[in-house]
Amino acid sequence: MAENAPVTDENLKENILYSLRCQGFRIEGDRILPPSGLDKEQIRALHSSAVQHRRARAKDSLARHEAKLLARLAHGQEVVPERITPALVEVQPDSEDEVLFRYVSLHWSVPVSSGYGRRLRFLVIDEQNGKLIGLIGLGDPVFSLAARDNWIGWGKTERRARLHHVMDAFCLGAVPPYSFVPMTVIGSRRLAACTAPSAARTLGYDLWMCWHWPAGGGSGAGRRR
Repeated sequence: MAENAPVTDENLKENILYSLRCQGFRIEGDRILPPSGLDKEQIRALHSSAVQHRRARAKDSLARHEAKLLARLAHGQEVVPERITPALVEVQPDSEDEVLFRYVSLHWSVPVSSGYGRRLRFLVIDEQNGKLIGLIGLGDPVFSLAARDNWIGWGKTERRARLHHVMDAFCLGAVPPYSFVPMTVIGSRRLAACTAPSAARTLGYDLWMCWHWPAGGGSGAGRRR
């Protein structure tokens, strides 16, 4: 397509399908399918184009903050594994923490969703040095998800009554050098296990205010982040 050619529905569709095929996706009828049998490295490679695109779009707005943000990440010699003490910090709108969350999540190897509906974001900070261990982002779950509902045993009535008690982690992970510390000390899975109960205890009222609404209510209720 010529650089200044008008964009039509048809050539836009062709460009999207071309981009998907270049990334390794398969188009079968009206379905878009990833390659089968992918390992972790192949999954990362599959998403690399989308990751690079998002970084390029954010570069101008984040570049001026980069030196300050990098100072909040630990060097290896600053981490004493047996002294790691995770602490949750809720990310407030229009704060440096919010910029840090965005900056770090852009360096995930798979694009990070912004979450659905209501959102809560947290930095996990190591109290021994004040450096960032990782990120947690909680948001509204997808309303209709057959695999989840079938596994739990929910029908439409149960889902409508109970789904508002559920939160999805749209972002969860440790950052280097903490992501390289043995899993028995800290890592993405242990990060989830040790911080989820802490979130409920530390920010219980805040979580209740953000997620509590009458059964059958929509995502427009409560606060948004």
